[in-house]
Amino acid sequence: MKLSVIVPVYNTAGEGKLEYCLNSLVNQTCRDMEIIAVDDCSTDNSWEIIRRYEAEYPDRFRAVHSPVNRKQGGAKNMGLSMAGGEWIGFIDSDDWVEGDYLQLLYDSADENTMPFCGQEVKDSFGTFVREAPVKSDRSYRLDRSDHHLPGLLIEHLFGGVLTGPVCKLYNRNIIEKHHISFPPDIRLGEDLIFNCTYYLHISQLKGVPLSLYHVIKQKVSLTENSIYDFFLTDVNQRLCDCVFDFSKAKSLDDPAYKAHIVD
Repeated sequence: MKLSVIVPVYNTAGEGKLEYCLNSLVNQTCRDMEIIAVDDCSTDNSWEIIRRYEAEYPDRFRAVHSPVNRKQGGAKNMGLSMAGGEWIGFIDSDDWVEGDYLQLLYDSADENTMPFCGQEVKDSFGTFVREAPVKSDRSYRLDRSDHHLPGLLIEHLFGGVLTGPVCKLYNRNIIEKHHISFPPDIRLGEDLIFNCTYYLHISQLKGVPLSLYHVIKQKVSLTENSIYDFFLTDVNQRLCDCVFDFSKAKSLDDPAYKAHIVD
């Protein structure tokens, strides 16, 4: 199987958000795939919705229920433990993707190369908020010899498309070989820790210069609800340690890049 797509789900049944997300996945042009929707102990009817999709698409849709709320990282780890695809993608359950999202990313992937695309953000009324575009189909070597890499990391590693797990594909063999998982004990920053750990074990990034992923920004997001976790725990130090470990391992000592991390 080419692809596994993991969808952590928590209380996104309202206003048709979850169904819109899942419809964008079951209608992908790439058919050699599985969708693993992990219900993280929702209190609305999200579980009933994903069970309905499993019944309708039994050959490529799996509905998984967690009896306890594991938060985003824990739900993603549940999906990872069940994934059988050669490549793994993630999508948030209130977002949606273009029909050729997975195929275009897959076409740009190879064993040690992570493909990544741009994203567009709109509010819940459909009004454009911002775009995080990928401007080139360039391949970026993850070492100091690539002079274009610091600019990419400054633009996208801190709040861009290289921060979270969406807009890209991961090699499942690398994840399993190096036992990479999302830290289950934090609610803010687990994605960047996961990514920087993964980046240690690949050699390059490959741009797909299209905004294929669409974020629907809610009034209050999980990240905004979790902002106090950042200050009340050791998350800040863990994030800094992870980013510095990544930059040191890849010999990324560009002064502008280092200054951006410190700032």
